[in-house]
Amino acid sequence: MKEIHEYKGVLMDSKEEIYFAHWLDEAISAGWVEKWMYVTKPFLVCPYVRFSYFKTTILKTKTKVDNKEFTLLHDLEYTPDFKVKWTKKGMEQFVSCIGYDYEEGNFNPKSLFFCGYGKPDMGLMRTTWVEVKPTFDMHGKISKFSVLQKILWTFKGMFVDLIQPDDLFKETWMPEAIMNDFKYKVVPKKAAAKGKKKGDWKTSYTPKTINEFLNGK
Repeated sequence: MKEIHEYKGVLMDSKEEIYFAHWLDEAISAGWVEKWMYVTKPFLVCPYVRFSYFKTTILKTKTKVDNKEFTLLHDLEYTPDFKVKWTKKGMEQFVSCIGYDYEEGNFNPKSLFFCGYGKPDMGLMRTTWVEVKPTFDMHGKISKFSVLQKILWTFKGMFVDLIQPDDLFKETWMPEAIMNDFKYKVVPKKAAAKGKKKGDWKTSYTPKTINEFLNGK
């Protein structure tokens, strides 16, 4: 039976998406994010590829010719997980920008987690799209998304950020509401052999709260 994940009345596909939603809400409280939306409606990336042909049927009294159509390729639809609208303060803190002019040396496009694009007069300039994936990818979903990411950029001019919450929390902060999920309730033998105890962090780092992040700790 598929596990149900719900956050504030919104059904989500994974616990990682819920973790990221918590992070976004704390980012709103700090003035970095204006609003966010969990995306449920897909959009068309590539349309059907169809071809027409004539089918000839020879009957006893006549020859019948029908105009037929077959589908060579089905359409491709995609639904990102989140649409995030940043504040100006949030853009400066978390978003690298491509596609419009900044003073040389002002930013490193690979230095931040989120990527904004466009031109200053575009309404979506402060909007980023996010795909959330777990750190441990057992089914190759990240590899599949990396291909789709290229298709989206090439055919739609749309860049979608790949966010793995554990990496995001390591570099920024971890929402307080979910911290217990990252602590041992029962310690596996391998972890116990390394000195881990109940209540210790499962992570390889000690997470910060948002206040600690704000204070530079």
